[in-house]
Amino acid sequence: MEESSHEEDFSSSSTSESCSSFPDESTALIRRRSLSDADDTNASTVSPAALNKARRLLYFSHFWNQWSECTWQFCLVLFLAAFSNYESLILVTSYGLVSYGFVCCFGSTTGRFIDGSNRLQVARQFIGFENCAVLLATFLCYELLQSVDPARQEGGETRNEKNDLDGIPTDPKSILLLVGIHLLGAIASILDSGFLVAVERDWIVVMSQCAIDRSGQYTQEQQEQMQKQWLSDTNVSMRQIDLSCKVAAPAAAGLLIGLFDRGVSNPDHGYDLRGAALLVGVANALALIVEYICTAKIYHDIPDLAFKSERGIQEGPRIKMM
Repeated sequence: MEESSHEEDFSSSSTSESCSSFPDESTALIRRRSLSDADDTNASTVSPAALNKARRLLYFSHFWNQWSECTWQFCLVLFLAAFSNYESLILVTSYGLVSYGFVCCFGSTTGRFIDGSNRLQVARQFIGFENCAVLLATFLCYELLQSVDPARQEGGETRNEKNDLDGIPTDPKSILLLVGIHLLGAIASILDSGFLVAVERDWIVVMSQCAIDRSGQYTQEQQEQMQKQWLSDTNVSMRQIDLSCKVAAPAAAGLLIGLFDRGVSNPDHGYDLRGAALLVGVANALALIVEYICTAKIYHDIPDLAFKSERGIQEGPRIKMM
């Protein structure tokens, strides 16, 4: 009984000592996670080499995530515009409304799900469902663009003679495909946003705690400065990847589209873009594999990710990497 009470006193004292507030300029997330998140009760020491490896994997995974997402969003706009033969932007506008409407309506629910679930399971679910939604949406885009094949027009009708709305065919098949593309694209958008929030606002903060040198030769202020410096450098690099992909991915996608679209000489632009839709799907399938593997390795290399800091409980058994 004496030993148990002594351990409880030691645990409470160590928690109170380590829960000192960070400087005022620290972010809210760092304030919420004090150095006690990585104390002896639920954290293990991560070597600098392992931490650097995990950060490189994080950069690589983030690059694939952003590149595939930017490419998909850019190409989808072109696919929708090409379906109307570039005569209307109604489909592009409606997709934007549906996509951002989903984020506004279900963003808070997604955040609560992330906070209350195992980190690795959340990452795997978001990566898998997002990329599967994009893959299915690209297949629907292929079918949608396939429907504008001039050889499939009945009775020699041209596209302009169809019953349409501002250049958009209103036959049941086209409407069904468009509804599916809008819904799947919106689902992919909110899953991508949720995954980015989980990584940038949670995973990186936990990883930054492993950058603290706990050998005892540094003061608490110096340790806090180490964490803030590591977190700042990582966020800057992540932002650089974001901006680079937002510039380079649409440019590369535009060149890709140019290889398939024969230009103004062809009255049915959409039919030419079927191959581009398939290539976008292949790119997202590769991104799914890369992100899935990198996320699992990061989780394995950083043991602190197995604990929810605010609850102080272990999330579950750790996976074993082959």
